[in-house]
Amino acid sequence: MAQRLQNAGCARSGKGRNRSMSKVLDRMQAITDGPALARTAVAVLAALCVAQVVRIALLALIGPTLPLPATATRTVDAGTTAGTAAIADWNLFGAASTAQPALAASSLALTLRGTFATAAPGDGLAFIAGADGRERSFAVGDTLPGDAVLEAVYVDYVVVRNGAQRERLPLSGRQLERAEQPAANNPVPSAPADPSGGFLSAMPVFGGPDLATARAALTPAVAALMDDANILPVSENGRLIGIRLRVSDPALLERLGLRGDDVITAVNGIPLDGPERRADLETALRAGGVVTLNVRRDGTDRPVSVGL
Repeated sequence: MAQRLQNAGCARSGKGRNRSMSKVLDRMQAITDGPALARTAVAVLAALCVAQVVRIALLALIGPTLPLPATATRTVDAGTTAGTAAIADWNLFGAASTAQPALAASSLALTLRGTFATAAPGDGLAFIAGADGRERSFAVGDTLPGDAVLEAVYVDYVVVRNGAQRERLPLSGRQLERAEQPAANNPVPSAPADPSGGFLSAMPVFGGPDLATARAALTPAVAALMDDANILPVSENGRLIGIRLRVSDPALLERLGLRGDDVITAVNGIPLDGPERRADLETALRAGGVVTLNVRRDGTDRPVSVGL
């Protein structure tokens, strides 16, 4: 049997393998002259060698069988790679909202002028004007003109409860047209659940679609803040006055000269008080360099510079 194994090995292996196999078989032959236990062990070893030789032959003839790669759906990352994106990549002024169940269009005499939306629809603000044209900001749960209640805020529409019926109130005019075009041409997959335990990986967005974001090198401190920050809108007397950053590690803010109770009211002198500031902020952030934040701390406004 050892001789047959040697012949099989020679037929399927190169010269180097032949020499190695011959040495193994010679030792196996010597062991077979020993006690019965040794001969049994050799028989088992010989069977394993035969199996391996057969496998080698099959691999040589037909090649290995590899599992088919699983089909994966690529999702848009809410965060950004450190050192490759600027503060504008926090989607401060535009990202398509995920698909929601169809709702009837609202029949109320309301006009949605803008939104300040976060990953949680219950945390945003909506800028809504009533029949008199007067615009105010409303948080989820607030009563709107006409006695409807604001239920949820998305980037390009809000959900209101009008009596017993839930209705959809979209952005008005040109903003709505621009918001619908990207969704029709480039459907965005649903965002994955936030893995950060409540600390959002993306900045909130003002209603208005798909802003072309600025790209610039980031300091590690800014990149870390972008990955961890949960952005909360701050309103005063029914008007948005700025945003507050909430992070799991206060040291992330301290590295940039900020504190957890700071309210950022302006960027490079541009107030964060509504979606009409969108174009100006885009231009400012695209320029890169040093960004000056106007911070309200303990009732006093002060500048804080952040290098991009």
